[in-house]
Amino acid sequence: EDNFQDVTDLESKMRKLQKHQAFEAECVANTDQIERIKQQGDVLLKKRHKEDQVKQSLQRLMSKWNELLKASNDRGKGLVEAKDILEFNEQVDKVEMWIREKESLVNAGDLGRDYEHCCELQKKANDQESADSLSGITVDNGRIKFINDLADKLITQGRTDTAKVKQRRDAMNQKWKDIQGNLQTYKQSLSGALEIHAFNRDVDDINDRMNEKAVLLSNEDLGKDLPAVESLQRKQEE
Repeated sequence: EDNFQDVTDLESKMRKLQKHQAFEAECVANTDQIERIKQQGDVLLKKRHKEDQVKQSLQRLMSKWNELLKASNDRGKGLVEAKDILEFNEQVDKVEMWIREKESLVNAGDLGRDYEHCCELQKKANDQESADSLSGITVDNGRIKFINDLADKLITQGRTDTAKVKQRRDAMNQKWKDIQGNLQTYKQSLSGALEIHAFNRDVDDINDRMNEKAVLLSNEDLGKDLPAVESLQRKQEE
């Protein structure tokens, strides 16, 4: 099989992992055949039929087979670990991007120009506009726990740069902790601002309606005939 160490993106690594899994299945499928050949060789050895030749052939076969199984096992472990490392880095990158988005939102302190704008800001603060998010994800305690569990797995395996994994995990956890209080305070400010925007919107709506009626009341037209008078009366009653 081709080397996997030059592959850096998760999608390509996953394809190679699937390819390797298919190769492992092929090895399993041929295990019975290898065992049958070994049994046939043992029978020939017992009969002392071309003993040296059979013994050498059998040893070469089993040696190559065991080498193949070991290489396959080692490669499989490497692929799974590489996939975990790539996924860990990818997930941390997205979480850090999500945190930067929320930090930018909080630091701006924008409470909205009006009711509609304030609603849009609330959606962004509450991750209800994922399509517009650069990170493209929603970050919650479940995602943070998943990343921490993955980091623990990599650290326990000890076959990768555990110091770097610990550093990235700890930095992410601290940033996640720091943004929580600030984000909650901002959400509360948005909630209060929304009430004010709603009040102002209602007042503006009532003023507009009163101005419309004032225009009607200022009309000195008393109607030229009965239908016209009745129409004016209906508008007055409304």
